[in-house]
Amino acid sequence: MWCGAFQCWGQENREAPLRTSSPPDVSDGVVSNFELKSFDGCSNPHLGLAAIIAGGLDGLRKKLELPAPVDGNPADEVEGVIPRLPRTLEDAARCLEEDDSLRQLMGGKLVKSVLAIRRVLFLLLSHVQFAVLSYQPRIL
Repeated sequence: MWCGAFQCWGQENREAPLRTSSPPDVSDGVVSNFELKSFDGCSNPHLGLAAIIAGGLDGLRKKLELPAPVDGNPADEVEGVIPRLPRTLEDAARCLEEDDSLRQLMGGKLVKSVLAIRRVLFLLLSHVQFAVLSYQPRIL
């Protein structure tokens, strides 16, 4: 599963983790679809959606404005201009731990439980040797 790697959005931009789009018969400026690709199969989809809703509510409460949409591939921008999303599960857990808004909106007990489970998972996986598998097709 592919997900966006940068904190940005775009109109009809397939490289952005949040994309707005409309069918060809809808007038310009009218958005009929949202495509969200900011988390992948390693995440809990229920918690991911809850975090997105919580983040949206936080932005509305603080009257934050969206940055300008990104038209091209965010990876082609100058490094640091568009912040990256966490690259590892450990980085994602650290970001969650540091996010007071999500803790407040999702509940401290839930965030504490998720972080505890992730830490055990990291500890268990730190002892696992992952093999790199290569597929060699066989012609019969």
